[in-house]
Amino acid sequence: LEVACIAAHMRDRVAPLLRGRRDDSRPPPRDLNGAVLERRVHRRDVLHEVMEWDVRFARLERRRRETGKKVGAVADMLGDNHPHIGAVARLANACDDAATDEALD
Repeated sequence: LEVACIAAHMRDRVAPLLRGRRDDSRPPPRDLNGAVLERRVHRRDVLHEVMEWDVRFARLERRRRETGKKVGAVADMLGDNHPHIGAVARLANACDDAATDEALD
């Protein structure tokens, strides 16, 4: 789903995130050297960030599933009596429990 679709169909739930605040239009405060003293998060940006998290989570789930299939195929090929089947089982469990892309690597 795109942000525009969500905004149209879930207007009651996401309207506060899409509506700007008075603070959103003012530039952030800066020191004498011009460095930004305070970063501001616009509420509408929160919805875009949640959408990005959803895309990354879907990608992670797809990689988890594909990696699990590959590890399962190796386990089937080795059979139950192979001396390294315990290591393959631990690898399968680690794939299922991976919370990040780095953990799957």
